[in-house]
Amino acid sequence: MRTYSRQEGASSGKSARRRILVAGILAMLALGGQAHTQEAPGGPGRVELFNEYIRVVVNNSPDATGRFSVSTTGGNPERGDDNNRPLIYGGEEPWTSFTTVRIDGTSYVFGGPTHLPAGKDGPFGRPVTAPRLVQGGQEIEAAWQYPAGIEVVQRLSIARGRTTGLPDTVRIEYVAINNDQKPHPIGFRVVLDAMAGSNDGAPFRVGERAVESDTVLSRSQQEMPEFWQAFDSLAQPAVIAQGTLRGGEVTPPDRVYFTNWGVLRDSLWEFDFAPGRTFERKGEYELDSAVALFFDPQEVQPGQSRSIVVYYGMGGISIVPGQLAVGLSSPEMAVIGQTEPVTILAYVQNTGRGAARETRVSLELPGGLDLLPGESAVRELGEIPPGQTAQATWAARVTATSPAQLTFSVRAEAANAEPNEARRGLRVVTPARLWVQLRGPARLDVMDGQWSPDPFQVTGVVRNDGGVEAYQVSAQLLTPYGLKVAPGDSDRRYVGTLRPEEQVELRWLVKPTGASGNIPYSLRVTYPGAGEQPVPTNTVIVPPRDAEILVVPGAGWPDTGDLSPGQAFNVEIRARNLPRFSTARIDVAFDPAVMRLAGGALAVDRGTLFVGTSPSSQTGGPAAGGAAPGFSVRAADDEAGKVSIEASSPVESQGTASLLVLRLVASRTGQGAVQVVAAEFRDAAGQVVYRISPEGKRPQLGVAVGTGPTAPARSPGGS
Repeated sequence: MRTYSRQEGASSGKSARRRILVAGILAMLALGGQAHTQEAPGGPGRVELFNEYIRVVVNNSPDATGRFSVSTTGGNPERGDDNNRPLIYGGEEPWTSFTTVRIDGTSYVFGGPTHLPAGKDGPFGRPVTAPRLVQGGQEIEAAWQYPAGIEVVQRLSIARGRTTGLPDTVRIEYVAINNDQKPHPIGFRVVLDAMAGSNDGAPFRVGERAVESDTVLSRSQQEMPEFWQAFDSLAQPAVIAQGTLRGGEVTPPDRVYFTNWGVLRDSLWEFDFAPGRTFERKGEYELDSAVALFFDPQEVQPGQSRSIVVYYGMGGISIVPGQLAVGLSSPEMAVIGQTEPVTILAYVQNTGRGAARETRVSLELPGGLDLLPGESAVRELGEIPPGQTAQATWAARVTATSPAQLTFSVRAEAANAEPNEARRGLRVVTPARLWVQLRGPARLDVMDGQWSPDPFQVTGVVRNDGGVEAYQVSAQLLTPYGLKVAPGDSDRRYVGTLRPEEQVELRWLVKPTGASGNIPYSLRVTYPGAGEQPVPTNTVIVPPRDAEILVVPGAGWPDTGDLSPGQAFNVEIRARNLPRFSTARIDVAFDPAVMRLAGGALAVDRGTLFVGTSPSSQTGGPAAGGAAPGFSVRAADDEAGKVSIEASSPVESQGTASLLVLRLVASRTGQGAVQVVAAEFRDAAGQVVYRISPEGKRPQLGVAVGTGPTAPARSPGGS
């Protein structure tokens, strides 16, 4: 299967809607599936996805932006009479189906304003993302912002049908993201202006009922079937529409209402619901059925989101014509060990001239599929008038323990009609099973006092080795200590749906945080219903980095390194990879014969490590006990060539950071040096964590004044 996409212009339309809808779709598809462009005032008018089975169009005009319609293209590949038929009214300019988002008790219309009746009075949100193609042209996305920092994203794509096994169903997803600092209850109402071809009044086939008047099903009352279907005639259905209410990644609604579109058009949440009323639009004489799915508000915490997924598209029915026409529907696939029962639905239409008397149906199941306790294989349907359809359902459980192709049958009999039988297959597959691998370097190196590579790349590979899709797959890189995900990245990745045999690679950039040794990290992959998954763990050897004090040129140095008498220049004392410390004492010596301080104690500046917020700071705050960084000059003697400082409470730092800066002036021609003669760093407990002793190796920087071009000589040191 290949999904195509395009974005085009459009213009306006519910008065003559039934006359022009099918003609519009036929005209578009007469182009042979090739993309075309038509410009319209106001810019692009629609964005669409389609394949050889189904098409979804999203309104991208200034009026009713974000609303969508659904139609068939080729429809059922075994039939030629369901091509180019509407499943949701709207054609090229959808506006009648709309979704409301309920936030803190107020209902908002998703998408842009409209002058047309459906939800025209709003309130509306602020557009964030106009309808556009994403995911390589496989998905249409749009987003709106609502009060209290709530952003809602609509995503439409094409998915595999529950009863057909073909990519002939539209996946409708809404994600509400709480960007506020407090929780908010968020709910959804999704209105689908459903059609079965050109018939807008075909009964909804729900379980064992043909619903032709206002009806509600409640999840709390365990009334929610696996799916509902709609068609006008079993013997010659124009098109078979199906809404899936549970199973797979579908979010079961709290309630589903079957009613007329007119009462939903004029409301945002509650509406005029009258059990037993037909689907005629209020004040009119035309049947106009619709479906409203309610997802009651749930509290969403700050930084969290709520997602719902709705499936709507084509239904799969195996039909055998006859005086007793028999149709058989069920999920196309079941999973070994699944707890959800398999729904088997049989339709019997009397195509004869007289009533079919004493009609009954009997179900025959193969090994690997058993009826639930209390279910009877034989159902009495009684008398079926001419042209009418009766239906029966069974609930079965999968008992097969290995993949198999099972076939079951339903036989219809009547006292005054020839019997008929329909058969249907059920594919039994293994559950989704994810194989996860984690890759990364075995060890890091230290180059010029720094880890290399830093950051380093970690790759996670996730593959679905099962026989069914894994939905809502997400991955999290776990770094318990010594490592962290690089700034600007997240430890989490949302994968979404992984089809059987599909594989993805996930990449993170990871940084060491200071610890050394063989440091572990892990990858946790989760998806609903998976239970506890194995967590692959890797380790990386992070070698220790030597702590160093460096004496380096600061501002004012010429490119040649040779200074002229009277020239001002800076020398910086820097620390690299020092252990965590709370207090520091540093003694610096310089040659007074060739240089002097540019202002005594005022020529000694604190380094960025003691400024509170530093470019090299990781936290931007004090490290020890919350105290502000301290810095004092204890000595600044030009004659002796000596500077001593004491400092405390440095900001948190990794890598290289500045301790102090000397502002100097070249006084006479000659060779000299600036060197750290002693340094002592102590932790909060008063223990020495790093020291440079007068007897040890001293970090220094050579200073040449008026002696010809030479590079400044410097050397690190410490003990």
